[in-house]
Amino acid sequence: MAPPNFTNRSLFPPFNDLPEANPNSSSNPSSNTTPSQNEEPTLLAQVKDDMTITKPTLILTDRDSVPFALIFEGYDREEGIKFLKSKGLKKGVTVVLRNGLAKKVPPREDSKSGKAFVRVEKGREHEVGVIPGKMDKVFEILQRFGGAEEACKGEDGDEEGEREGNGKEEKQEKGRCDACGKVGGGEDGSVGLLKCTGCGVARYCSKECQVKGWNEGGHKSDCKVIKGIITIWGR
Repeated sequence: MAPPNFTNRSLFPPFNDLPEANPNSSSNPSSNTTPSQNEEPTLLAQVKDDMTITKPTLILTDRDSVPFALIFEGYDREEGIKFLKSKGLKKGVTVVLRNGLAKKVPPREDSKSGKAFVRVEKGREHEVGVIPGKMDKVFEILQRFGGAEEACKGEDGDEEGEREGNGKEEKQEKGRCDACGKVGGGEDGSVGLLKCTGCGVARYCSKECQVKGWNEGGHKSDCKVIKGIITIWGR
């Protein structure tokens, strides 16, 4: 399933526009709710700092650069540090909260900060998505590869044959080289493009362009971000 359009602020709202958590109802989406009926928002935010003291607590910034706390319940300090490390939740990565997790918890009356936050209950922490890259990079990649649908197409795209490269099988398909812009997939099928064997999205007309794209075009870091997007939303 490809992700919706990230520029849609109704589907991907900033923190201040999130619905408030209702303590009297379950945060789990109904099992018989279809994707079209489930209008739960998805929150994208970037990790700014790790403020763990007694429980795992991260400071995130949303799409409007508004900071807020993300708190994981049910962990002590030592367990929490191990969990954050195993999950890859560190400064600079993008966090994805969906399936009812994107709810704003009002501050308690005795709260020193007086600020709302997002809480993840014990047992749901593994539903938190992590993309290993900054949030602006996520938006940039989706735009560069023709939107969310194209970025998540991956190895399920149109194939025009196979070719061996670096000991790994690579797919050939029609499109445009991401390094030099050369168009592949001629009428006779003689010109094919190789897909990156890591993300399955970036395409190149030759080994030379593949190396150039990796070293000079920034795909070495982009590849991880694309794979993170695919992991969360599928192909």
